[in-house]
Amino acid sequence: MSPSSGMNSFEQSFLVLLEDDSFHNVILVGNDDIGVSANRMALAVRCGHFQRMFMGNFQESNKEEVYIEKFAGNVIKSIVQYLHTNKAEILECVPQQQHDNKTDATADEAHQLEWLQALVSLANAAIYFDIPSLQEATQRTLRNSAKSHPLLAFAALESYEGQQQSDLETLALSTIRSNPEDVSASAVRFLSASALERILQGLTPPPSPIHHHQIWELIHGWAGGTDTTTTENNHAKAKQFVSDYVDLPQIRPDVLSAKVEPSGLADHQQLYQAYRAQALATTRLAWKHGDSDEFCPTPSHKMAILDHHRPITSGTYQWTLAFSDANYVMVGIVDAYASPNLAEDFSVQKGTWGCYLKQTYANGQTGYNDQLARITGNAKVTVTLNLDTTATHAAGKNNNNDGEDGSLSISVNDGPTILMLNGLRSAVATGAGFLPAVVLMSSWSKVKVLNMNKLK
Repeated sequence: MSPSSGMNSFEQSFLVLLEDDSFHNVILVGNDDIGVSANRMALAVRCGHFQRMFMGNFQESNKEEVYIEKFAGNVIKSIVQYLHTNKAEILECVPQQQHDNKTDATADEAHQLEWLQALVSLANAAIYFDIPSLQEATQRTLRNSAKSHPLLAFAALESYEGQQQSDLETLALSTIRSNPEDVSASAVRFLSASALERILQGLTPPPSPIHHHQIWELIHGWAGGTDTTTTENNHAKAKQFVSDYVDLPQIRPDVLSAKVEPSGLADHQQLYQAYRAQALATTRLAWKHGDSDEFCPTPSHKMAILDHHRPITSGTYQWTLAFSDANYVMVGIVDAYASPNLAEDFSVQKGTWGCYLKQTYANGQTGYNDQLARITGNAKVTVTLNLDTTATHAAGKNNNNDGEDGSLSISVNDGPTILMLNGLRSAVATGAGFLPAVVLMSSWSKVKVLNMNKLK
């Protein structure tokens, strides 16, 4: 390494001499059997640990080779560089991103992580050998890395032995929280499960500017692993992370369908409850009968529920809706006043209406839930509801008719029915009717209500 500027000629000459192997009189051997030559006196003057080793009554004082079991040769090389010259290449040669394409960018990240892990090892060595100035230098570099590469820094910091580990991880979390769009999601693959969970725990407590879609992206990226083995091992844990840390109803329905569902990280029931919660939490539009009715969502209002606004009894009801420029739409029937947990406990309180459709899950269990169908592109959708509410049920009691109260069908462009579910179960308090609503969960589309009729 070149002498530092600002030194007098004697200091510069002495540093040059220290870098000359012929002036070295000891070899420090790392735990990987890589040896680094050094000058005993220079090490002893700069570091109390080496002073005691070489000047005291230790067996190493007269040995030409000293084995240092705790650290690898590259770390010992950096220690010797720093004690000889007050510099270390690892502190000055910070890796830079060299490529834009995905494959080479991943290689860059792997190289960056390798450098960070070596830096953390050097920081641990500075603590072990009690070199305060080197501790400060490594701390500065680690702090900068926590800002520029927070996920990789988090991965490397797992082996850090300094008291500042928590502070550095907090700084990395702050960086992720402040600029989530700038964080390389692919870097998450290098994290261990415990490191990722600490990140998720730090990102999810409210209030947090991190959107649940971004949290899911981190988990999904980690589930991919760095090879086939890690992918298999990560998948089950990633499903648990999604369940624990991602509020699926907060993710747009088109993203749920296009990304979350195919990933296999959320099961059918979780996805269904997310869609249903989004529908039931939506502000309802007032019903206006006529051919001119049209709804065009805005970025802040992507969903709507068109209500009938009065209880209905037995009969066949039909809604006809026209979609244009649809990116993603879900349409179906739900009870306009159903509470989110009503489909789970089937309890019916006085004055409450519930509508459930019999459904078989992947595990073989059956349940009753509201149903939604997906529509994309330009389409005319016909929703037909056949309902029989002649049976009376005592308030607060379950209806055990096993779904013989009606059926729901949805067809597109006058084609075959895409969803036909017999087994409509109406849980109706005595004396009450059923209050249905057509559910529209739409992203960037126009919805026109063509008609809403009672056929019989």
